[in-house]
Amino acid sequence: MNILLIYPPNQNQAVYSKNFTRMKGCDTAAYPPLGLMYLQGMIKKYRPSDNIKLIDLSSSHKSFDLSAYIKTFNPSVVGLTAYTLCFYDCLSICKQIKKVNPEIKIVLGGPHVNLFPEETLLHDEIDFLIDGDGEFPFLQLIESIEGDRDLSLVESLWFRDKQGNITKNRAGSQLPSLDSIPFPCRDDIDNSLYFNPFFKKRNLSTISSSRGCPFKCTFCDVTDKIFRSRSISNIVDEIEMLAKQYNIDNFFFVDDLFNITPQRIIEFCDELCKRHLTINWIFRGRIDQVSEEMLGKCRQSGCIHIIFGVEDFSDRGLRLIKKRITLSQTIQTIKSVKKNNIKTTANFIIGFPHHKTRKDIMSLNNLLKIMPVDNIQISILIPFPGSELFQDGIRKNILDNSTWSDYVKEPTKIFELPLWNEHFSVNELTRIYEKIIKGYYFHPLRLFKKLMEINSLFRFMQYFRMGLVTLKIGKISKSER
Repeated sequence: MNILLIYPPNQNQAVYSKNFTRMKGCDTAAYPPLGLMYLQGMIKKYRPSDNIKLIDLSSSHKSFDLSAYIKTFNPSVVGLTAYTLCFYDCLSICKQIKKVNPEIKIVLGGPHVNLFPEETLLHDEIDFLIDGDGEFPFLQLIESIEGDRDLSLVESLWFRDKQGNITKNRAGSQLPSLDSIPFPCRDDIDNSLYFNPFFKKRNLSTISSSRGCPFKCTFCDVTDKIFRSRSISNIVDEIEMLAKQYNIDNFFFVDDLFNITPQRIIEFCDELCKRHLTINWIFRGRIDQVSEEMLGKCRQSGCIHIIFGVEDFSDRGLRLIKKRITLSQTIQTIKSVKKNNIKTTANFIIGFPHHKTRKDIMSLNNLLKIMPVDNIQISILIPFPGSELFQDGIRKNILDNSTWSDYVKEPTKIFELPLWNEHFSVNELTRIYEKIIKGYYFHPLRLFKKLMEINSLFRFMQYFRMGLVTLKIGKISKSER
């Protein structure tokens, strides 16, 4: 069987406002499609006679002729990763595929599927959805399609039955061991296309060492609340393989929660050093799960940067969003990381319900004056469906329960995100966002420090690009006029 996996483009991401240009993740970094690479690895292991290919339409292939490729490759099944914020692009690809050959079966997975399965299956172009861990259900689905077997046996599958009714099979049991999943396949990936500005060069790899997050932050829409980890030896086996076979020495951990405990990270660092692996690595983590011993071993084993989800900038705010950290913890942790010569980024969100005045939000600047963080990332609060804040907004009539589902039913190129507008208009929030970001990054001392960090042509080009993106924040782009 010919199977094609596609990571859709992200050209038409949802926006805060059609009159406002914001900084998007794809403006500053690009990562390989890890979820699809896991699926490809599964099929290659368990169905080696199948011909499975992967195309990433988000990083390169800007002029890629997908229709011609579909005609030549002639897949029986096409699988795509779906994100709600880019669903317009995803659906456009599905329509293009079905136009070439209506008999091709299209399967969607990814975060979008958990939130809007029924609305998504209203689109005739989409045949199946897989909810949750997709590796084994996707394998089951391929075997069912090939053998014309009963689809009701495929775990976690959404589909339309013979009468056209939307049906969901029983959820698959969570994988007892993530070590049972083959490593992501990289046969069709050009690592030189992917980058993170905190590394000195391109050619990085993303690593997923765990799944799930047990914490209950009010703004988070992650539905997988059970933390599951690969074994330390299995994680380092993958890193060692990538270093030796692909000459990759830059690794970014994409886990929702990499440092669930300091001890887990200490064991990981010890294993890296034991195998004498010389790499650079970055992770996203919690402020309150850091120790001096852990930081020392992180630096010794090649950790160069830690991205912390701080989110709010007052102790009261942190309590209200159930972050379970304090400002004093945050400041102390950032100082400890800096003492160990590791760079830091702090993520913040503005526009929470408790941000009632402009002064409330601008107080973030007071924290930044005493917290020696190297970079910040700021977002305006998006109350995502599935989060506690979204439900609060519905109860208070601040949010319309139908806005998101209506968009999924009829996606448009420009979708203005429903923000929490109890105290601020969209225009007011975006102006504050612009002022904080530009005030931080264009401060003369910070600009000088950034210039001093440039130690490669690649990093110069990335910093230059990020500077241009930051300058454009707030301006109306031509495509949005």
